[in-house]
Amino acid sequence: MAAATGEALQIANSHVMVCSTGIIGTPLPMEPILHSTPRLAHKLSVDGAHDAARGILTTDHQAKEMVIKGSNFTLGGMAKGCGMIAPNMATMLAFLTTDADVPRSVMQKALKAASDATFNTLNVDGATSTNDTAMLLASGRRGKADHDEFANAVLAACRELTMMMARDAEGMTRIAHLNVTGARTNDEARIAAKNIVENNLVKCSWYGGDPYWGRLLAAAGSASVDMKVAKSFVAYGGIRVAKGGVGIEHDGQALAEHMMGDEVEIEVHLGAGHGHAKMIGIDLGPGYIRENSKTS
Repeated sequence: MAAATGEALQIANSHVMVCSTGIIGTPLPMEPILHSTPRLAHKLSVDGAHDAARGILTTDHQAKEMVIKGSNFTLGGMAKGCGMIAPNMATMLAFLTTDADVPRSVMQKALKAASDATFNTLNVDGATSTNDTAMLLASGRRGKADHDEFANAVLAACRELTMMMARDAEGMTRIAHLNVTGARTNDEARIAAKNIVENNLVKCSWYGGDPYWGRLLAAAGSASVDMKVAKSFVAYGGIRVAKGGVGIEHDGQALAEHMMGDEVEIEVHLGAGHGHAKMIGIDLGPGYIRENSKTS
């Protein structure tokens, strides 16, 4: 992670989701934190990024770190998150730092756009929490950076961290890259995509490598969005397996090979318009149940 030491760090985005009831839970005792703070302060170092990346982990199996070298700046990032993750973040923490000199408004816009295109597309289990945070901090020590180059770097960093979290999701054996097309609006496409990737029948079919297209259409159809079944189609890895609500001839061998990969590509076309949305889903198998059956 790029060092963010120096004067006047800019926090471009800090979003915390609060419980809808307004009740977070019983406050934790501060004594352990206060007792350890002096020792932690003595360990502060520009070389301490890996310790920080490890320190924020919960059920993660490994630290998630990345660095991007721009033409005249460096951008680094760390993140954590493996479960209780649905769009709009969740128990996800992400921290980006840079030595570029970029206006706060540019940083805010870049992080918002990048988060919407990456972090907010990852849906591990449909569950959310109360402490999701994304921060972008800049020291400005390397001078002014090109705004477009910087925004592209932020997007690339967020994308890389998102995929690190997806590959480390609780119990994960297979990732599904879902593309919902043909929706009446982009918002309706997003609603349908969320309904699909959170459907347990769909997630179990991904675990088994089963191209059960009917489950995809059923999940989309129960999302309360406009859908024209007669104009719909479903494809796995670019191979169309259903059209107009019925199965069609396809290359079964190629389909089977695609479904057994670590990552599968899926398109569900709703036949109702030109809206579209992408989402990253995770399969559901025994590993997730083992992880979450003994956590209290």
